Amino acid sequence: MAVSLPTHPKAFKLMRRCGDRAFYNLIRFWAFVAQNHPDGDLSGLEADDIEIACDWHGDATSMYQALLDLRFIEGPEGNLRVHDWEDHNGYAFHAKERSEKAKKAADARWKPGNGCSEHNRAMLQASPSNAPSPIPSPIPSPIPFRKEPFCPNSVAFGLTELLAEKIKANNPKAKIPASLDRWAGEIDKMLRLDKQSADEIRAVIEWCQKDSFWSVNILSAGKLREKFGQLWGKMNNGKPAHQSQPSSAKDKPLSIEDIRRLQS
Repeated sequence: MAVSLPTHPKAFKLMRRCGDRAFYNLIRFWAFVAQNHPDGDLSGLEADDIEIACDWHGDATSMYQALLDLRFIEGPEGNLRVHDWEDHNGYAFHAKERSEKAKKAADARWKPGNGCSEHNRAMLQASPSNAPSPIPSPIPSPIPFRKEPFCPNSVAFGLTELLAEKIKANNPKAKIPASLDRWAGEIDKMLRLDKQSADEIRAVIEWCQKDSFWSVNILSAGKLREKFGQLWGKMNNGKPAHQSQPSSAKDKPLSIEDIRRLQS
């Protein structure tokens, strides 16, 4: 149905002759045609049948006559057609054709001999129906998290252990997972996908865990990855850690020279 129908002159004329409800009657009629006569051929239907399909409750034959006069329908009674049905409702008009094509495609897909015998048996066991596959196809399930443990000697695992140690040193009651594989997975993504170098990640870990603010906010590898850009920016801008006084020279925040040395 065209979106211009509510303002079409024929629609206005129909409502002037049969009342405002005639717009609803017209929609009801078209819905009836799409469901029961998708090709638009109304052969065998008489005036009463047309008005029943319209859900018309006014004067007998008045709606039928209006539809004829305004050329919503055309032809002699008993051999009627919807005017330009294929042009305006092509989807309904070609419904039978689409159904036949889908059946042929399904028959070809399930016909024995198309593909290896093992595949055919598996497909037949999976579904006794010959219905075509749904469109759109179902969204595949997401790739599961890596199940294989990371090698303890890998760079990702080493950086993960460093982060866990620093967090535990700051807060002995911090929740560190028994297995560091998931954390190592986040570090691995930083190395492979985010293209961060091991030295950059190590420097940010050292810096943020000496900072009184970030040390209580970066408590996992996932959070480290999420905030890495922000942490790197603050560290490279030379902003000192919030910690007022390092406890020893070993715990002293990295200087600009230290960072440049790590980057070289």
